[in-house]
Amino acid sequence: SALVQKYIPFDNEPDSVTGMWLVEPEVDSNSLPVLSIIPLSSFVRGAHLLPRFGAEFLPRHITCYNSLDLMSAFYLNKWADHHSFELLPR
Repeated sequence: SALVQKYIPFDNEPDSVTGMWLVEPEVDSNSLPVLSIIPLSSFVRGAHLLPRFGAEFLPRHITCYNSLDLMSAFYLNKWADHHSFELLPR
């Protein structure tokens, strides 16, 4: 099983510049992230999320380790496929 944070579309259509969907973390009425535990057998494919950056420089404390927790919206990279994970150590 895996603990999964849910994301919802930011708009009704993909971004007109990138062609990618913009998503944001789904939150409940208390502004807490919506989480689910799902069996690994239900995964269809991995997702590659790219942070939506603004015009300003990022603070130095935002890293690849905490960006999912600190960024407010992400592009869902539709061009990522199973080859994206070939470089991961086994």
